Amino acid sequence: MADTTRIQHSESSTIYHRMEASGDAAIHDTATGAALASGLGSSADFQLSGDSDITVVDQSQLVTTIDELDAGGASTTACTAFCWIKHSGFSDVAKTTAVTTYLKIHFQEVAADSISLYPGQSIMFTLPGTGLDRIDDYWATAESGTIYAEVMCGAT
Repeated sequence: MADTTRIQHSESSTIYHRMEASGDAAIHDTATGAALASGLGSSADFQLSGDSDITVVDQSQLVTTIDELDAGGASTTACTAFCWIKHSGFSDVAKTTAVTTYLKIHFQEVAADSISLYPGQSIMFTLPGTGLDRIDDYWATAESGTIYAEVMCGAT
């Protein structure tokens, strides 16, 4: 049997209401009654490559204004297997100063088209196609201040 490179990926989400303290009731969380809000999540195991040759490169960096996620340089690191981006929840590489602002991820340099990651949240793009298969195809902006973005690229 030939070696392959696979990935196991899972995600879980719970939507709930935070109830403020009132009278003798302490602050508490309760599940939402919205039926479609339950069961948000997934789990998958799939092949990234038909061999065992994969390279993973750390492209983590500090983000302020819109810029490429190329670790502050002119990196064209391949992300043909995956691109993983995480909002570290901190404004510094040492992870000593917490932040609560969000990190916007853009595709190419289109500022109007973005998704938001909140502290601790991550996203993974697997087997991205042409136009999103290099680290300099992904851009980021901090809502305000500076955010340390953890970024890993995998290439086959």
